[in-house]
Amino acid sequence: MKLVYLNVTLELVYLTLIQSFHQFWIKVQVRTFRSLFICTAYRLPDVPVRCFDIDLTPSFIAASLHNKPITF
Repeated sequence: MKLVYLNVTLELVYLTLIQSFHQFWIKVQVRTFRSLFICTAYRLPDVPVRCFDIDLTPSFIAASLHNKPITF
């Protein structure tokens, strides 16, 4: 999905829903400036914190390969 608002481009990159752990990654570009990735992640209170290591790390590595700044 790609949306363009007043020279701002938002592109859905990843949406992962695994065992009550959710990740949402978008790529943002304003006009002709360099784009960046924004990630938000949520885990339910009863899900162990190790899910960040297990489930978030592969997505982070994949996003890093694009050579863009990443914001959490």
